[in-house]
Amino acid sequence: MNCNLQRFAYGPDATLGRLRVRDCVFYTVERPWLGNRPFESCIPEGVYSCNPYNSPRFPNVWELEEVPGRTKILIHTANYSADV
Repeated sequence: MNCNLQRFAYGPDATLGRLRVRDCVFYTVERPWLGNRPFESCIPEGVYSCNPYNSPRFPNVWELEEVPGRTKILIHTANYSADV
C-alpha cells in the first residue's frame, strides 16, 4: 500500500510531519534534516510503499520502501524522543 509523508516543521533537533495511510493520519517525530544521511537524518518527504515488517526490536512496525538512498526505514511507536 502507499503512504504519503508530509512535513510541517523542520527544526535543529527534530522534524515533525504527517504520515497518511489510506484514511488514517499519524503524526511523526524524526531526526532533523541532515541531507538524508543514513542513521543521522530524517528521510525526504514523499509517497512510499508501506508494508508490515517483522522486527525483533519493535513489534507492529511498518517499513517504508523505495526511499532514495536508504533501506530498512521502519515506522514504529515511540514514547520518548530518545526512542526515535
